[in-house]
Amino acid sequence: MDDSSLKSLAKPKAMVYGIGNIGRCIASYMTKLGYGVTTVDIIDANFNDHPYKHYKIVEPQSIIPHGNCWPIPLEEPDIVISALPYFENYRLATYCIDHGYRYCDLGGSIAVSNSIWGYAEDKATMPVFTDLGLAPGWVNIVAEEVYRQLPLKKANPGVVINMFCGGFSQEPESLDNVLEYGPTWSIDGLINEYMDDCDVIEDYVTVKKPSMTGRQEVYVENQELEAFFTSGGMAHSRETMVDKSVKSCAYRTLRMPGHSERMKILFAVDDTGDAARKVLNSLEPCTEDMVFFRVEGHESTHQFRNFCIFEEAILKKEDDEFSAMASATSAACCSVADLMGQGLMDDLTHYKRKHRLTYDQVNYHMFMRNMKKLVDVGMRHDDNGY
Repeated sequence: MDDSSLKSLAKPKAMVYGIGNIGRCIASYMTKLGYGVTTVDIIDANFNDHPYKHYKIVEPQSIIPHGNCWPIPLEEPDIVISALPYFENYRLATYCIDHGYRYCDLGGSIAVSNSIWGYAEDKATMPVFTDLGLAPGWVNIVAEEVYRQLPLKKANPGVVINMFCGGFSQEPESLDNVLEYGPTWSIDGLINEYMDDCDVIEDYVTVKKPSMTGRQEVYVENQELEAFFTSGGMAHSRETMVDKSVKSCAYRTLRMPGHSERMKILFAVDDTGDAARKVLNSLEPCTEDMVFFRVEGHESTHQFRNFCIFEEAILKKEDDEFSAMASATSAACCSVADLMGQGLMDDLTHYKRKHRLTYDQVNYHMFMRNMKKLVDVGMRHDDNGY
């Protein structure tokens, strides 16, 4: 058997940067998808359940390698996944681009993702996919499928797409705080979403809106929630939806009623976000959480006739190792990372934006096939019979 035949029989390799809660979940899920996983962090992998090859970066000031510090001796990864804080993504992404590695991350900052995209346009030779988690990520992939399923009757019918997503306690009455919120993910990422301006499509063009505006009431299983704009959820949907001549498209975060007004008070007291960060860090983390999202699409002139809705809820069960937020985020990232790692998204001839992958390029059925291997997916789909 020659070397090429041996290589084809070997496990594909995934390199996961960051072994926090999300990174560990990603490593676990990539293993389930058949990958040999190597993890990298500035800390030791002192976990009994961490069966992966692990590299500890000894350079204390930064996790990202440079020069000869790239910790992949002899082996080249099929996919590099960043589960790092968003402010570390640019250095890792540019290193991967320079060395011809496929790269994806969870996003977290519009400015960082834009910088990665700009670098990829000039230098990438392999695909790069930013903002690939739950929201942005899974929700945006579903939004593309909602658009595809709309029964459009004319070339420019004025399509409206709305995305909603939030993480909650399964027992919200147990939350003993004025914000009615239990943290389910990074506080720094949450503050960033609450402070930065948001991209929204209105009348076919992208406009900026202040975060925590655009409030709507939403009902889920007879539970009243509030929805409001937050930064980052649109990600590169803002480009693909404009390209499709979508009239209106927005992403809103879901919370218990009153949350946004109380958060605004904290930001009014201290516009640096430090006061809000201190309060959020003091809250008891949500251990029995759930994630819910909804994507709605319709023609602006026929809201109740030509429509399509997808809904999904992920709940943490008693024997689950990871939270619902970690599971949903990681599963979406890994489901696409697998398609990239297999080389199924390497065909550069159809790239609209050179080597930058966008949500509309994800094969939805292959994506969902992977998702069902990782999480309990029961996507509810409703339309008007077309």
